[in-house]
Amino acid sequence: MKNHLLIIFALLALMIPVQISAENNLAGRLKGYFLIQAESHGELWYLNPKDGKKYYLNGLTDINNNLSKFSIGIKDKDLEKIPLGLGDFYKDIKDSDADGLSDGLEASLKTDPYNKDSDNDGYNDKEEAVGGYSPLGKEKVSFNPSFLIENSGKIFIQAENHGELWYLNPKDKKRYFFGSSPLALKVIKGLALGIKNTDIDRIPSVGEEDKSSGDSFSSDSRDTIDSAASAIRSGSSSAISYFTSEAQTPVKYTLDKLDKEGRLALGNTLSASALTSSKEAEKIYTSEVYFNGEKTKVNFKVKKVGKKWLLANL
Repeated sequence: MKNHLLIIFALLALMIPVQISAENNLAGRLKGYFLIQAESHGELWYLNPKDGKKYYLNGLTDINNNLSKFSIGIKDKDLEKIPLGLGDFYKDIKDSDADGLSDGLEASLKTDPYNKDSDNDGYNDKEEAVGGYSPLGKEKVSFNPSFLIENSGKIFIQAENHGELWYLNPKDKKRYFFGSSPLALKVIKGLALGIKNTDIDRIPSVGEEDKSSGDSFSSDSRDTIDSAASAIRSGSSSAISYFTSEAQTPVKYTLDKLDKEGRLALGNTLSASALTSSKEAEKIYTSEVYFNGEKTKVNFKVKKVGKKWLLANL
């Protein structure tokens, strides 16, 4: 009997760490996924792969305002290294040439929305894009498996076009076009994983660790980042008012040299930055940008001047 008890206790000792590990690894296993509460009212969450925290998406408002904050700028040649994903959520969207690719998606792919075979090689654009070939040439696209794994679950901003958003789905390692906010919401709901209320509650929310650490991350600095990004994208002369006096001259010179696409890419990079360092009078926001397959970090410094937070560099 004593030996049986010892065996039982030994088995229990082996089981407990497995249960604890499963709880601790839930967020790790679901990083990068969109989650939908199956037992509630279909609330949507995004589990940011960068910080492992869940972010609540309150319908179209948050889809429109917040998705770009999670994104990373990417060049077209790097975006092409990710296989294209399609689904039923793209049905009933304007497709002028009836090739299976919507006009908005074709604008992002830079194919002709009025010609189902943009490169006139006998294969329609959808067949080539889904089959791993370029719809703009004869070459086969070279996908990079390590790139797909490293960036699984991330949202990209197409820096060389019009700031289109793409999502690299962790489940199938394909990229999905978000397009307009209503379309993005359809795509997210179509790809989201159902999750129980008890499980979603086990995943930390943004702000929980910051509050417990006692470090007050002021939302005012974030407001400065977002307002400056919006002004830069729109080409407004008010953009320089969000910078320190020392930075205004070089910033104005830089913005004057940028065309519409350049301002869009810069504004999107600024919007996508996340707080990485916080001091009483200085904060650092960091964005990750992919150029030629290399990940580059861009730091934006925000300083407290009087009662205002102002950007000190661009």
